[in-house]
Amino acid sequence: MVIDSFFDVRQLYILKDGVPIFHWSYDEENGDSSNIGEKKDTALVSGFLSAIVNFANEMGIGKSKSYLTNDKKFSFLSEKDFLFVILVDKENSDEKTFEFLNIVSKTFTKLYDVGDFQNISAINLEDFENYLLEIITKLNSKDITEEDVNEEEIIKDAQKRNEYKNMVPKCYIDIEKTQHLSSSRRSLFKLIDGSNSIFKIAEEMNQSPQDIFFTLKPYEKFGYVRITQMNQALNKENM
Repeated sequence: MVIDSFFDVRQLYILKDGVPIFHWSYDEENGDSSNIGEKKDTALVSGFLSAIVNFANEMGIGKSKSYLTNDKKFSFLSEKDFLFVILVDKENSDEKTFEFLNIVSKTFTKLYDVGDFQNISAINLEDFENYLLEIITKLNSKDITEEDVNEEEIIKDAQKRNEYKNMVPKCYIDIEKTQHLSSSRRSLFKLIDGSNSIFKIAEEMNQSPQDIFFTLKPYEKFGYVRITQMNQALNKENM
């Protein structure tokens, strides 16, 4: 998923006891591994970031909030047993940066606060990327105010996004022989090959998954398409 972001999130680390349990990179997400940190070992970078925070604590000089390089900035937020670290361009305001970190930490703790977090590891955090992308999308939306962005809405919308990733439409008409379809509808139906999810089709069409879903629903009533869950579609293929 390509993200166009005016709040320039480059990387996010989540550390527990100095160990990286989650790492996300804008450049990796967009297929570019040439920028800062991408060719570095995640554990090595995480150890360095953790050392900065620990040094400040042990010296009694207060909590570390940011570490600056020539053009980048690491910002830190400690929450419960975790350290949340974001890498942004130096020009990003601290207000926006820490707003982002606060939303990330609140969403994270609401999702994974089971007991004392003892079972949290990199293995069971793979799906957190979906929630992170939802946060970035909302923070960069001109139609959403900062007050509208909260962890409950993030979780609800990200879960809805996952539902669309599992919805697979299948076409039951011959597009070439159907005269009454507009060019945009033809483009849409050509993407319905029985394997593309609604989420994937929405990306290709540069539309929201919700718009694609409600566009296809009337066609489903007439038998032109059928929308099934991905696991159902796979089971039918294997029968």
